Amino acid sequence: MQLAKMFPDGFFDAGFSVVRDPGGRVRSAFHYHQTKRKKILAEETFESWLPRIKKFANPDHARFDDHFRPQTSFVPEWCDVFRLEDGLDALVPWLDEWADETHPADIGRTLVGKNQPAPIAPEIYDFVQDYYAEDYERFEMTPGPKAEPVA
Repeated sequence: MQLAKMFPDGFFDAGFSVVRDPGGRVRSAFHYHQTKRKKILAEETFESWLPRIKKFANPDHARFDDHFRPQTSFVPEWCDVFRLEDGLDALVPWLDEWADETHPADIGRTLVGKNQPAPIAPEIYDFVQDYYAEDYERFEMTPGPKAEPVA
């Protein structure tokens, strides 16, 4: 983990991380890198492109700002974890307790786009669950909805 390379054990008093359901997270990352960063061709679909990440090496992940890397690979074990889908209301009291002061009660928007992730197509759903299995387990997440197969 990069953090461990930069800071010695015990350097931080506390830490938190906000994690997101992997399915929604990678769909958002795909859209961002396709439309904003232009690193994914416009004609690519999420379903056809995403399985490529299984063969990514470190330089490939770095090219996409680690957005497709499982969150378990960069969230330290010692961090308190907040799930974006649960909202960020619990984060303010955590900050208040840690800093021993009161912070504004409203953190702001939780998801910039749609609040509910779109169902994942059946042909990619199993891949997302398998590739991000450690995220689902460690962060006690339930995979998002699976789309109904198209007849």
